[in-house]
Amino acid sequence: MRTSVLLLGAALALVACQPADSGAEAPAGTGGAEPVPASRAATVPADAVTYLRTTVGEGEGTYNAAAVDLDGDGTDEVVGYVMGPMWCGSGGCPVLVLARAGEGWRVVTQTSVTQAPVRGLDTTSHGWGDLSVGVSGGGAEGAQVRLTFDGTTYPDNPTLEGLETVAPDVGTELIPVGPGQPLP
Repeated sequence: MRTSVLLLGAALALVACQPADSGAEAPAGTGGAEPVPASRAATVPADAVTYLRTTVGEGEGTYNAAAVDLDGDGTDEVVGYVMGPMWCGSGGCPVLVLARAGEGWRVVTQTSVTQAPVRGLDTTSHGWGDLSVGVSGGGAEGAQVRLTFDGTTYPDNPTLEGLETVAPDVGTELIPVGPGQPLP
């Protein structure tokens, strides 16, 4: 896998190493994990990439992804960012979080209209690491917004009012701006 996928996995592992919470979001800048060395980064399983392709459907495109234990259960989840004309518009492209389901995978969330970079934050919500994504397009000024887990999923649309903006350099870059791997 490319170095960026390994770094993405390391960054997501950083998010997963945080202490469990009681269901509330930890204040920004408190607690959190130390950076995880790249040597601990996990690679994305091939069956997760196949499931990612199945989930988004047919079309020409690319993806960036990383494997990390977002929920602290000892099993890696996969964060994938899919790029291509079938899935992206002026607002951006989808980010998916996949979790193991027996021998396969399930979609935890599919967040539309996001812009890279996707970042892992040093806070958690309901036991899952918070993420941030870029939002822009449609004449709106660009920003990074915090995606928090609500106990079931992350927000479906990051452009909704009420989502907290975060500084663009907060957290660890998980999915960089730039080209990805071809979808199988």
